[in-house]
Amino acid sequence: MGDTKVITDIECTNFQGYEDLSISLHPGLNVIIGDTNSGKSSVVRLLTWIFENRPRGDAFRNHGMGKKDNVTGSVAFDDDTWVTREKGGGINQYEIPTSKEPLKALRTDVPVEVREVTKMHKVNIQSQHPDDQYFMLTESPGQVAKRFNKVANLVIMDDALTMINGMVREVKQVYEFTKTEIEKKDTDIKALEWSENAKKRLDLLAAENAAVELTVERADFLYDSIEKYQAIEKELEEYSGVEKALKEFLGFQDDYKNLQEKKRISASLKNSTETLKNIGLSLKSTELLEKAKNDFNALNNEDNAAVEKRKRQSLLRQQIKSSNNIKKEISTVDYEIESLQKRLSKFTGTACPTCGGVIK
Repeated sequence: MGDTKVITDIECTNFQGYEDLSISLHPGLNVIIGDTNSGKSSVVRLLTWIFENRPRGDAFRNHGMGKKDNVTGSVAFDDDTWVTREKGGGINQYEIPTSKEPLKALRTDVPVEVREVTKMHKVNIQSQHPDDQYFMLTESPGQVAKRFNKVANLVIMDDALTMINGMVREVKQVYEFTKTEIEKKDTDIKALEWSENAKKRLDLLAAENAAVELTVERADFLYDSIEKYQAIEKELEEYSGVEKALKEFLGFQDDYKNLQEKKRISASLKNSTETLKNIGLSLKSTELLEKAKNDFNALNNEDNAAVEKRKRQSLLRQQIKSSNNIKKEISTVDYEIESLQKRLSKFTGTACPTCGGVIK
């Protein structure tokens, strides 16, 4: 039977008359009392359903639960292990702490992993009326004797043998199930033997594809280079006169340099003038201030004289220009007088050649 385990807690939802039940047991003897049909036997049936996966079907479902609701039952032990049974809505399984995934409840068998956790068998669960409502009242003397033998523990060997046979049957079922699964896996593996060759071919295709992609990239690069070259050729044709313009520009470059040099000299002279002015201002507080002032005044007078001379020069130029114009006018008048004199010298009549009047 294994190590001794003690139940500490019992819980369920939607099992027979219980929508929600939670019982905590104390160490030693625990007694459940209540009126008839109050649900005492339902607790024992709950343990049988959890530990033995019986009864089958859905007769134990609570009448008030919804169609999509599940029936659950849980038992906790004093060694901190537990087991939960759940059925409904396409679910029929066990949950235990030693398994990450739920364990399916196949037919009326209990998974081996669950039995390892619970250490419980049908011999550990005895209800008030094991078989029918009238306990030992309708049975034959032999049947009654058999029950007494069971109570006296005289049939323990038969029960043990039955239990062992059940365990052997369960192991055989697990073995057959595992064997079938292994055969399926072997079949699947054989069916996938082509994948190794397919992988090799896929690697070759991937290498060829990479080579093709590299060739395409190179071709694209060459096409782009050709297009750029053609575009540059067109631009060179458009700028065919640039060379001539460049030569003309280089011809003007010397003139531009000379102009820049003159600007630089002019700016230098201007800075020198400003420097001299600043020096002149700073010399006001020195002994040479007066002399520098006189020299400056002299220079200023000379500059003014030069300005005056330039004005007179401009005036003379204007007068010379006017004199030239007068000379031209005099020459024109002399020419006209000379012409009149020539015509007058040829005149012999009494009529005026200009106005037609009579000359007396």
